[in-house]
Amino acid sequence: MPPPTLASKRKFKFFSRAIARSSVPCDRMTYQYEVGDIVKLKKKHPCGSFEWEILRVGADFRLKCMGCGHQVMTERKMVEKNARGLTKAGNVEKA
Repeated sequence: MPPPTLASKRKFKFFSRAIARSSVPCDRMTYQYEVGDIVKLKKKHPCGSFEWEILRVGADFRLKCMGCGHQVMTERKMVEKNARGLTKAGNVEKA
């Protein structure tokens, strides 16, 4: 069998990448965000709380810290990237 040529090496490299991309499932869950939901983020707020209430949904989110009540506006991309859990508004128990 003759040694592989440069063109065949390139084709193999291209197809192996395409197969690797298509066969690896996305580990990030996609959530349906609604006003009133509680989202748990990766990093905690300086007050120590990981949970935020969603006050506004759109291209930007308005979030309220469940620990201290501080409100922030942030990009949807940041929330989707750092979300670790979502509790729907109807499932929240008040103590």
